[in-house]
Parts: sequence; C-alpha cells; structure tokens
Amino acid sequence: MASSHVLVLIDGHSHPFLNKQLNYGKMSAATLLREAVDEFLPTVSHVPSEYRLVVRIYADLASLNYGAGANSPPTVDASSSIASRPLASFAAEFSCPEPFFDFTDVGSREAVESKIEGMYAVAVQDPACKHILLGAWEKPTYISMLQLHRENAAKVTLIETNRMGPGVSLLLSERHLPYTTATFPNVFRRPSQKDRATAHHAGIESAEETMKIKQETGSLRLDIRSIFSELFATTTAPQPLPAARQPTQVDNPPRFRLPPQANPGYVPVNKNGERLDVYMRQPTKEQFAAYQRRVAQTGKPCNEFYLHPPCENENCPYDHSPTDGDIRYVHIWIVKSTPCTDGSRCRRANCSFGHVCQKHGCRKNVDKARECNMKDFHAVDPVYVEWVPEDAGYAMKAS
Repeated sequence: MASSHVLVLIDGHSHPFLNKQLNYGKMSAATLLREAVDEFLPTVSHVPSEYRLVVRIYADLASLNYGAGANSPPTVDASSSIASRPLASFAAEFSCPEPFFDFTDVGSREAVESKIEGMYAVAVQDPACKHILLGAWEKPTYISMLQLHRENAAKVTLIETNRMGPGVSLLLSERHLPYTTATFPNVFRRPSQKDRATAHHAGIESAEETMKIKQETGSLRLDIRSIFSELFATTTAPQPLPAARQPTQVDNPPRFRLPPQANPGYVPVNKNGERLDVYMRQPTKEQFAAYQRRVAQTGKPCNEFYLHPPCENENCPYDHSPTDGDIRYVHIWIVKSTPCTDGSRCRRANCSFGHVCQKHGCRKNVDKARECNMKDFHAVDPVYVEWVPEDAGYAMKAS
C-alpha cells in the first residue's frame, strides 16, 4: 500500500529533542526518530506493514533554545538571531536525509499552533493516513483539537515529553478522551513529575492536588488562565434572558474571559444568560495577508464546505480547494466576526457566526467601534460563567 502513510506531527516547543541530538552527526535525530516509530508501530493493529513515514516539525527558531537544561523551559531571546543559528543548522540537517521529513521555522508560536491544527484536521480525515503520532501539548488549541476529533482517537497516539506529567492522564480521563500515549526516550525528553500545562495554566502542582481541589469544591467554573478548570465546569438550565439592551460605548470594557475551547453539546453564556463564543486570538497581519492572497487566487471560501461540510450545491460559486491552517483560521475569524441573526439567544453549539466582539481595536477606538459589524454586541459582558445545553430551536421559542 504505497499511498499509506503515518504522520508524525511535532510542536518543537512542547516536544524538544534531547540536547545530545544537537551534537550528533547528520541523520542522527532523524534516524533515531524513524527507529523509534518503526519499533512502536507494530503495536498498532491498523497500520500496514508498508507505509511512508511523514514527519512535520514546526517551531519558531528565534524563541527556541534546546540548550536549556532537561528540566527547564527553553530560553526565549527573540531579539537574537545568533542563538537560533545552531538550531537552523539542526533543522536543515534533520530535513535533508529523508524526503518526507521537514523541520520548518514558521516565525512565531501562533503560526506553530496554526500549522499543527491545520495538518491534524486534514490527517485525521484522510483515509490514506493510517496513524498519527502527535507531539503537541501545553496550548488550549491542542486540547480543543483533541476534543473536536475524539471520534478518531484510535488513529492517534500522543507522544509524551518533559512538558507532560500526571496531568495527562487526568485530562484524558476527565474529558473522556480515549487517546493512548507513547514515550520515545531516545528522541524526546522524558516526562517529568509535573505537567507544565497544569502548572502554568492552572497553577496546580500535581494531579493529586487537582483531584483534591475538585473534591473540596465540587466543581470549578472556568478561569481563562486554566485549561484544566474547564474540565469540572457545571452545566445548569439556562436562566431567563434579560430584556434587550441598547449597545453602549464601553470606555474600559471588562477583561475578556471567554472559554479557550469548545464543549461539545453545550454553549457558553455570561451571568446574564447571553450567548458567548470560544476565545479566538486575532489573526496576525501576515495571516490576513496570506488569506487575501488566497482569495485573490481562488475566490472566497465556501462556508458550508469548510465549516459545515458537505456543501450540497453542485453549482457553488465559492472555493472548495484544499487549505492550510492559517487560511482556515482567518476564514473562521471572519465568519465569527459576522453577527448571528439570533443574537445572544442563540443556543446552537455549532453556530459559526459571532455572539461577542473579540476585536481589540473596538475597545480602544470609538470610530472603529461604530463601524464594527459586531457593534450590537459591544454591550455583551464577555465574561464566561457557565455552559448550558445546546438547543437549536431555543432562539425561535424564546422570541
């Protein structure tokens, strides 16, 4: 089965290579990774004996320093190009020997997330891709990605690293994510006793402490600082919605505290019962420019095809061609910047349109706020309180 392939998808920041890999000769890191994968895959029943191994590693080399100690985070010095030169050589040497091995410098941490998310979304749906070895952690984007594609969990193995610890098992268990894990000790740094996703985002030192907090409080409502506290969020019946309010200028709007990831079957609401959205980082200028170039070449992307497939319009005038993570992200952002016709009463979990303005400019510039497509939502309190069950007919019944 020559077309069959296995994808190894790595975030170079969350999954650093062993320091000694930098000092070995050419092909060392690539060879050791191939050997580790070849040794592991016979344990996966659905992978054929013949397959093509595709490796995609993404990183921002300017902010990555593998010279840090095994128990320390990478050193960040975005102003120094000198620090990134050894890694640039390492990346080039890693990519050269194998035709389908690529270690790519994408220029920013945001771009790394976007690339990983885009590649993963395509691979999990690709029947030619027989298995995915995923090395990506710490970011809410990746947790959301695993939740979104949980039905494909049998096709995915999570590669452990020193950024992981007991929190991995806790997260997978609490969110009912049936993913398996594997350790490649000759390639990536070993798992530590602390999970950095837990410690950094939630301030929780161990899985035991997390469970203790859960037992003492019963449940936790989401704090945007925390990936893990969302795991324990309660779901209650929606409260009656307040009377419609007139949009007002907010000179000092409340700090955004939107959920970092979706909760399938539920929608997020604020203290007033008004529908909110999952937080989206505003795309960079580079991402917007890439999107505009793509639209100029292929036309506007089809919302149905990309956001709610399939598109059943045989004569659809919009673009259906393959896209990458950056283009898809900007497309989602643009649609999310279009107001939902059901407004704050919307209870459709898969609604692609916006229910709260997430543009930074509107909070600082009155003129921009007046011109914003989402100006009718500027008075909506952007502080998440709870999840409520979805109800596609709720808006119509409540009106």
